[in-house]
Amino acid sequence: MTTTIAAPAAANTLLLKKQNLSNELADRLIAGAVAKAKEMGVPMSIAISDADGTLVRFQRMDNASLISLDIAQNKAYSSAATGMPTDTLHEFIKGDAPLAAGLVHTPRLVVFGGGYPVIVGGTVVGAIGVSGGHYSQDMEVARAALASVSLMAPLVRITGAELLARALANEGVRFVFGTMAPESDPFLAALEGNGMEFIPTRHESAAVHMAEGVYKTTGQVAAVLGNPGPGSVNLIPGIVTARHEGVPVIAITPQHRLGLVYPTSPATYQGENQLELFKPAVKWGAPMFEWTRIPEIVRMGMREMWNGRPGPIQFEIPGPMMYTPGDPATATIFPSSQGRASLPQASAQQLEAAVQMLATARAPVIFAGCGVDRAGANQALLAVAERLGAPVLPSMAGRGVFPRDHPLYFGSQSPTGDALRKNADVMLIVGSRVGTIEVPFDKYWGDPKNCRVIQIDIDSRNIGVSRPVTLGIVSDARVALEGLAHRLEQRQITSHGRTDLADMRQQFDQWTQGISDGIRSWKGAGIHTAHACAAVGEVFGQEAVYCLDGGLTTLWSSVALPATRPSSYHSILELGMLGVGIPAAIGAKLAAPSRDVVCITGDGAAGFNIMEMQVAANEGIKVVVVVIAEGEWGMSRINQLARWGRTFKTTMGKVSWDQVAEGLGCHGEYVETMNDLAPALQRAKSAPGPALVCVRTDREAHTNIPRAIASRFMEVYTGPTP
Repeated sequence: MTTTIAAPAAANTLLLKKQNLSNELADRLIAGAVAKAKEMGVPMSIAISDADGTLVRFQRMDNASLISLDIAQNKAYSSAATGMPTDTLHEFIKGDAPLAAGLVHTPRLVVFGGGYPVIVGGTVVGAIGVSGGHYSQDMEVARAALASVSLMAPLVRITGAELLARALANEGVRFVFGTMAPESDPFLAALEGNGMEFIPTRHESAAVHMAEGVYKTTGQVAAVLGNPGPGSVNLIPGIVTARHEGVPVIAITPQHRLGLVYPTSPATYQGENQLELFKPAVKWGAPMFEWTRIPEIVRMGMREMWNGRPGPIQFEIPGPMMYTPGDPATATIFPSSQGRASLPQASAQQLEAAVQMLATARAPVIFAGCGVDRAGANQALLAVAERLGAPVLPSMAGRGVFPRDHPLYFGSQSPTGDALRKNADVMLIVGSRVGTIEVPFDKYWGDPKNCRVIQIDIDSRNIGVSRPVTLGIVSDARVALEGLAHRLEQRQITSHGRTDLADMRQQFDQWTQGISDGIRSWKGAGIHTAHACAAVGEVFGQEAVYCLDGGLTTLWSSVALPATRPSSYHSILELGMLGVGIPAAIGAKLAAPSRDVVCITGDGAAGFNIMEMQVAANEGIKVVVVVIAEGEWGMSRINQLARWGRTFKTTMGKVSWDQVAEGLGCHGEYVETMNDLAPALQRAKSAPGPALVCVRTDREAHTNIPRAIASRFMEVYTGPTP
């Protein structure tokens, strides 16, 4: 008898006539599945049921996971009960709300791949269920078993968009930010079924900043979606920011029909060689021009994303490929760990050399940047500092990497920090390239001849950028610091017994208080930006996530905000892109919904991405945005007045940002006096949805910048002062 398999019509699948398979057929199906699983090197559990869902054969291969036993049996039961492959069952019910709501409560129902009905002559006679690998691998084994007895399962075909969604979900992607177009609609349709959420943005660059907020807060990677031509080009400013910040982002850029774009774009409407445009901005990019290679390209891209210092990658996929169906059994999705290299690690010899220098140092000092936060190395840094009794100087970008109330904490950009650097005989630099904004100039450091420098960084290009190093270690910060802490403990290295640190800490506290008193002494017609930032800190406290925008708000926030938890103070000091704050706060809130998330931005920066507040309102994302509104490009005004005695159209005029926010569906507050500020912030904090507080500040307050801060800040643009 010739036996064939035919895909039953969806409407009739639940009413198929059933007969029972033979024991011989069950044994042959088991043998075919085991053979394929061995070939793949994945131990599986294989269940064979009769037409009534009763288990008739079961095989657990050596080392098959415990959970696979029940799942394999339930897959067989589900397929026998419905007459459908388990992955097709998901597609069948997801568009029917009553059916989906009812079936999900059915015991033993499985709606992901690995279960197939055994159909002979159009009749369901039993089912096979396979579990033990990724569901795509389970499907491959089950289909091989059916093929081995000439009972090929109904061809399950999915679109390229669905295959891409499955591959991204396998990599742990939860959020996709961006805009939509017909080329990407199949991808959007596939997201929910794969455990991902689409957040539509008003501008593509803001989508990247949202992804930055997700990563900086939780370490999770998000994807961003452009569209052919301008929709993808608009991603690039955000992508460049992510590259500078060391933030991994997956950029998906749909394309038109390839023959009209490559190799001689532009040759059609919105035709553009997007691969070439993105090439300088991403760590790695590749086209998805073959259906079966989509999972492979995702795996390769993720490998490159995490290789060394993280950064953005790009996938180019034509619209027709999004819509093209294919057999998922021909495109295996491997576990994410199989395509990813381990983080760079310091060698034992390097760690021993570092320990020897630190153990024999007279006055060791640690300079720590935001790389400590990104690596989750905060506790390891604390252990090394306490073991050595070494003062820690956090960089401006690494403000939150070390507890502010710890006796070993010293401000990097302070007279005390200068003295500690100049007197150090061993300097440990970790997670910072000591760039332009991180006191790179020689006058703030001691004689290099008298100080040995150990620098730890995940990117070899950051080693020795601004300071000559004695020992450069390319390593993940946490791995290296944990290795140092362990070796210091083994050798019973303890504090160097420095007697000067208590006095120096007192000097640092006095200097800090003097700065604060100087700011508080300012009396003007309006609110001082520093006072506004301090009020924000008092209302939201140390447990909040703070997202800072570019400009003077960054300076004042670094002075006035409270110490924060690790991964809770997000600045953009690598590139200084304006407009990052609002979308970054939205991303941070999505990633950490239980925490307060506050953005502090100026009215110049707010104008870039204020429309994203509508996204927050539409999606119910509870963020609080504080706009420091002085109606001026404040930083430029200060510099122009100092050098030319006049300004070049720095005035923007008054904008009622609270009314803008209300027009976008958010809660709005307007404040002109300090007495009104705290109550307004409390109301914004208590509002059920996103809120914006417009704080009318006095532009003349910026003339009250303490000289010790102002001079250093201006050195970023002018070079070192004598």
